[in-house]
Amino acid sequence: MNVYLLLLLLFLCLLGSSLEILSGKSCRFLFIVILGLSAFIFATRNPNVVPDAEVYIYVYHRMEEANFNSWSLYNFYGFEPGYIFLNILCNKLGVTYVGFFAIVYLAQTLIAYKGMKILDSVHNNYVEKPKTFGACTFFAIYFGYFGMFYGAVVIRTGLALSLMFLAYANYQARKNKKAICYACIAILFHTSIIILLLTILVSTMFVKKSNQFYKNWLMIIVILWLSRISIFMNKIILAFMKVVGWIIPALGKYIGYTNGLMGSGFFSKKNFLYLMLGVLFVMCLDRVKDKKYKNCLNVYLMGLTATYLLNEYSNGYRVFDQMIFFSLPLLLWVLRDGGIKKMVNRLICVEIVALLQFLMTYRILVK
Repeated sequence: MNVYLLLLLLFLCLLGSSLEILSGKSCRFLFIVILGLSAFIFATRNPNVVPDAEVYIYVYHRMEEANFNSWSLYNFYGFEPGYIFLNILCNKLGVTYVGFFAIVYLAQTLIAYKGMKILDSVHNNYVEKPKTFGACTFFAIYFGYFGMFYGAVVIRTGLALSLMFLAYANYQARKNKKAICYACIAILFHTSIIILLLTILVSTMFVKKSNQFYKNWLMIIVILWLSRISIFMNKIILAFMKVVGWIIPALGKYIGYTNGLMGSGFFSKKNFLYLMLGVLFVMCLDRVKDKKYKNCLNVYLMGLTATYLLNEYSNGYRVFDQMIFFSLPLLLWVLRDGGIKKMVNRLICVEIVALLQFLMTYRILVK
């Protein structure tokens, strides 16, 4: 990817979020510019640099001659039927693979944006002084990690994650039929998203817990991190996968993901950043008096718990990233309604999170 365009995009994100925080108004025009530029960058990625891009291009070209009733192809390369259907549809419409990448990225981002808008509208019903939703601020927080990594590398999971987030938002808005529909579609794009669905259902058990409960939970997460129990968990996962690989040879390729990775997750800058955000979210519990905040916090803390149980397993992010995604609404609400009164503190918080996420992700996409 073009480094200079990525840096320009980062600058526009920081500029847009700063203007929104200073003015208290949403900069929608700048958001559209940012969205268009980011779509161009991700659509024109270098397949020789960005991981998995060549595979996605190969699958897309393979679907050129396919029809919607080509049932044997709906599990081609192990890809889920929803993603294969989208490949066939775009081919039928004459879209090039560059255009396809743009469509997938825009779909992910706009679906996540729609979900955040719905969730924020529900949240505003419970706070004393409803405030404007900041489109650029949302994108600045979203872009640095989820937008870049899931928009360019793990695109099937990215689509599923955005759809499940939209399902969750509709569930919180008491639109259950829409929630079920979006959840089913999400599963058609990546079956692993069932983990997030189950997490959301389990998280409803903790809504009425006291604030002290959350502080204790966070303390347990810190202990999990410091104890490095994830090293032991990685050994268990490796042993389990060897057995599974023996029973189901097709899954044997996943065994290699755990080799030679002992001890690396403890020093993960990304995991530490999200742990610090978890501390911030729990600290602001007394200030954000809305059970929707607690609903999201439950999912997020379950993600942090999974993080420090699985951070030595290289594929562990496929589990806990789904829940860490809920840092988006939590951080936006903390910035607006969490008692951070000084404008400069809000600015610093957004810019640091956006910048750190960007620095941790861009090295994967640029060589």
